[in-house]
Amino acid sequence: MKKTPFFVIDGGDGAGKSTLITRLKKYFGERLVATREPGGCPRAEAIRAEIFAHAEWSTQQQFNEFWRARGYHIEDTILPAIKAGKIVISDRFDSSTFAYQIWEKKHPELIESFWEQRREVIGKMEPQLYLYLNLDVETGLARKAQVAGKGGEVTHFDMASVDAHKRRQEGYMTFFGYLPRDQTVIIDASQSEDKVFADVVKILESHLD
Repeated sequence: MKKTPFFVIDGGDGAGKSTLITRLKKYFGERLVATREPGGCPRAEAIRAEIFAHAEWSTQQQFNEFWRARGYHIEDTILPAIKAGKIVISDRFDSSTFAYQIWEKKHPELIESFWEQRREVIGKMEPQLYLYLNLDVETGLARKAQVAGKGGEVTHFDMASVDAHKRRQEGYMTFFGYLPRDQTVIIDASQSEDKVFADVVKILESHLD
């Protein structure tokens, strides 16, 4: 049975997700629907704005709102695109919720709720593959600082300490450890932009046969 052409590209700050996805959009053209989290549809984008505007929200509230936005994202964007025969690539997905709200914030009590929400909200729309752009935290933050200096988006999540960013990275690896090995690919994001792009295209095309 053919697998759902739904992929997630994730990674730490400065790993190159946005640049990579922009190139993938050009490469695949109209076959590809590129989306993002939080957001990806008007209802979820409204929640994104609220999340980024309220740094004082508790981790539990952030957790709940990310899942609410994800439900809208799947319903309004991902599912219709898949039904239309498109390839879907999401910039971040539930992998980031695990890394940020559970691991970085040190809330292991949310793990059980995470998997419950995953079953209820994602269900059969589980990504075929997670591609993680792996880069050491210090290099990533230096790259992110350059982008911020050019007017790129900066949120309260970006202002976290180096240790917090490292906990996020650990969180991603922990999340991927829960999944089947063939559902995750770790990409060396310290390579050239062209090499990362070529590697990702090869991986995606092998999963679209």
